[in-house]
Amino acid sequence: MTGWNITWDLPDSELKKRVLNIETSFFLKSEEIDLLKQAANILLENSYEFQNLIAELNE
Repeated sequence: MTGWNITWDLPDSELKKRVLNIETSFFLKSEEIDLLKQAANILLENSYEFQNLIAELNE
């Protein structure tokens, strides 16, 4: 397996604005958790490097 350099950049959107404004805390509201899950899904789906990693691991 080769080394991986995965970069993350959420497209400019209301979701990105809301996620970047979540305060650092040991407790997150359920709405904030949902936003983070949604952002993570978009980031992973749009990551060429991550998709290649998944394909390589499935070989």
